[in-house]
Amino acid sequence: MAFYLAPEVLDNGLAYLQANCNQVVAVNAYAIGDSYATVMAGSNVTVSAAMTSADFALSNGASNARVLTSASKTATASGSGDPTHIVFVNTATSKILGVTQESSGVSVTAGVSYTIPSTSLEMRQPTAA
Repeated sequence: MAFYLAPEVLDNGLAYLQANCNQVVAVNAYAIGDSYATVMAGSNVTVSAAMTSADFALSNGASNARVLTSASKTATASGSGDPTHIVFVNTATSKILGVTQESSGVSVTAGVSYTIPSTSLEMRQPTAA
């Protein structure tokens, strides 16, 4: 399973993702380096839902880490398949901000209500290289 954070998120922290994500998408496939167009291709998207900064919560994690937790979002599926990843995007800039795995194992059918589960992204304290 691939995970990804955009350079802007790495440079500016999880609050950048919170402030700039306007859509969450469950997709059938994702590989590191996939373009926005590839990820958002109609056949790859099973369900998407609008997001605002209020749909995220920043908190403290273990060992002084910071954790960004997204709210679960329910929407009608636009496609079918077995989502493998949840992708946080900014549709205005056509940018992938973050990617994590979708591990519910639920198969999605177009036209059916589906809940994209709540997910947490964690940034840990730096360590010496």
